Amino acid sequence: SVEGVLAYSAICTHKGCTIKSWKKEERHLRCHCHLSEFAALSEGSVKSGPARGKLAMVPLALDDEGFVIATDGFTRKPGGKTK
Repeated sequence: SVEGVLAYSAICTHKGCTIKSWKKEERHLRCHCHLSEFAALSEGSVKSGPARGKLAMVPLALDDEGFVIATDGFTRKPGGKTK
C-alpha cells in the first residue's frame, strides 16, 4: 500500500463476476454472484466462498509530485473462470 491506498482487480477469481461490495466491519470485498469474500488488508486473500485464489493487485508508489501511481501491471492474471 501507499499512504493507505490499495488497488485490486474487481474481477472475482471464482467465475469472473464483478466484485461490487465492501463489508466495512470485516474489511472484505464481496462478490455477489457466489458470495466469495476477499480480505483487503491481507493481500486480497480468500476469506469465504467458493473462490480459491486471491485477488490480483496493482503495485503502487508515490511519484515525485506525491501522487499515487501504478508502477506495473497486475501481480497475476485478474479473474478466474468465465461465467
